[in-house]
Parts: sequence; C-alpha cells; structure tokens
Amino acid sequence: MLGCIAAIGVGLLLIGCSKPDKPKPVKYNLYVPATHLAAGQGDSSFNRIYIYDADSLTLHDSIWQAHFTESLDVSPDGEWLYVAGFISYQARRVIQKIDIRTKHTVWTRSDLWGVRCIANGTLLLAGRDVLSSDDASLLRHLSDTLKPLFGPVSGTKIAATAGDTVVTVVDVANGVDTGQFVPRDTSGIALSHIYTARLHPDGKRILAVGVYGSDSNTWFVIGDIETGQTLFRYHIYRPQGEIAISSDGNLAAVTSQGSPARGERGAVHVIDLRTLSFIGPTPPFPAGAQVKFLPGDRRIVTAPSADPSFFDAGPLLVTNMTSMALERVIWPMPTDPPRREDIGSLGIGPRP
Repeated sequence: MLGCIAAIGVGLLLIGCSKPDKPKPVKYNLYVPATHLAAGQGDSSFNRIYIYDADSLTLHDSIWQAHFTESLDVSPDGEWLYVAGFISYQARRVIQKIDIRTKHTVWTRSDLWGVRCIANGTLLLAGRDVLSSDDASLLRHLSDTLKPLFGPVSGTKIAATAGDTVVTVVDVANGVDTGQFVPRDTSGIALSHIYTARLHPDGKRILAVGVYGSDSNTWFVIGDIETGQTLFRYHIYRPQGEIAISSDGNLAAVTSQGSPARGERGAVHVIDLRTLSFIGPTPPFPAGAQVKFLPGDRRIVTAPSADPSFFDAGPLLVTNMTSMALERVIWPMPTDPPRREDIGSLGIGPRP
C-alpha cells in the first residue's frame, strides 16, 4: 500500500513539474486584392486576392474574384473575409462573405459600398448600413447626414464626418452620437474640409486630416473628444488615403504625395501617440495612399489608392520602422517584367 501511495505521489509530482504547452504563436496573413487589365490578345483580365505571409512577405495562396475588390476586412478569428467591390467597373456594388479555408462564398449582398468588421466580428458596417455578419441582414441604417470613415474602431464606435468641419463619434450598435471634435489649424480656425478621420482604440482621441483653403494648408490633428482640446497638430502637404494606427495604439502613420513642382516625392509620416511627437517621414519615395502596420508594428506596408478609376498599379512598399528605410518592394504578381495590376484595399488578419 505504501508503495502504491509513493508511486502515486511520484506521478503527481512529475505531473506537477511538467511544463505546460506553450501557446502557438499567431501567424498573420496579408491580403492584397488586385485587378489585371488585358494589355493585348495574348493577355487576359482577372481579379484576384493574393495572400501573403505577413511575416516573411512570401506569396502562398490566392482567391479568384469576379469583381474588382474596393475594400476588404478580416474577422478577428481569421476565419472569414468580407469583400466589397465593383461588378465590371459599373456602379453596382456587392459585398461577399468568404470562407478563407475553403475559399467558398457564404453570402452575397448587392448595392452596398465599403465593408468594415466591428463588434468582435458580429457586425459589419457597409456604408451607413449596420449588418449582421452571419447572414448580412440589415440591423440599422445610420443617419444620412453622417459619412462613416473606415479605420480602427473602439468597440462598436466609429469616426464619421457630420458636415465639412465636424468629426463625430457614433456607436453603431444604437446609432447614438457619443462625442464630437472640430479639427483646427494653428490660428484656431476650423478646417474647412476633413479628408479622413480615425477613432483611436482607446475611444478618447480623434485623429484627423483636413484642409483650410488650399492643400498647402493641410493638417494632421489629434484631438481629445471629451474636452475638445487639440493635443497635436502637424502640417502635411497633399495627404493621401487613410490613417493607420499600430496594434498597441502607440503609433500612427499617414502618407503624403509631396509636390513634384517642389521636387518632393511621397513619404510616410509617423507620429508617436504616447509622446505626441513626430518621428519623421521615411526617405522620399512613392508612398501610396494606403498604409498598414504589419504584425509586430515594426514595419509599415503601403499601396496605391484602392480606387479602380485611378488605375494605380503597385508596387507594395515595406518600410522598416527602426531604420525608417525602405526594406522591400513587393509586386502582387511576381513576374518579370511585372504585370500592371491595380491594387484594392489591403487587409491583415490572423491565419485560420
């Protein structure tokens, strides 16, 4: 009996000393939708979503599409891809839910624009419509006076413009306005037009880019929603596209076209949101209108505008945040010479 007890005790000790299994590191995918337009008889048009490993930036899969992808988003669990696009460059738009594992389309909804996955993947924002991600049923239509802006969210709250000068925070779960901020230039005058705005994940700050008068008087502004105070203001010439916020909420990035007449080229401007200080632009190169932080927040990827009417072909450019130098150039279709392909909205999410 004592021997059995001792054996059990040793077994329990061994079990207690065994090391628990370490959680597997999360792998991420970078989704790059692109359209190739036929250049001649020996060529063919196609729409395709390229899937890169977000760490190594190697191409490992793709999904064929019947339309140009204007915007896309990935569910937080990485299982679903929500894609919004044009049918044959016509006005009719569609939104699709795609099973990333099987590449099968779960459902399709017509005549909706843009798509953003919110509320931990349970809701979608398509234009001013709030949809169920399960079946795309309409749950709520936001006020027609609002223009929702796509980007980082805080729970179910988003940034939207209300008129030309006011950025509003809206809770899409109930349509309630929860705060406002008016971006202003250094003289205190409200900017006359807001290009884009983003709600910081902390739900307390608005990041906005707007202009007063001409593009030579354009500003990147950070404001406190509760007090209306301007926390940071930075002059930027001819801004492009969106504002990106790192996953830890510590950094923001915005791109600019520069001015060829002044000998300026595009750049990525990075702001430290902890110290509210300007880190600096990357060395000048064509930065593109889209900007995303890659996993780990040490690198930034930029791409041209996600508007097919612009016919902006790649490349994708990767900037190292430590050296603030161009690290890598990526073409969606690695051919020699590279095929001209128009880039849609980039998406980053965990690998299923």
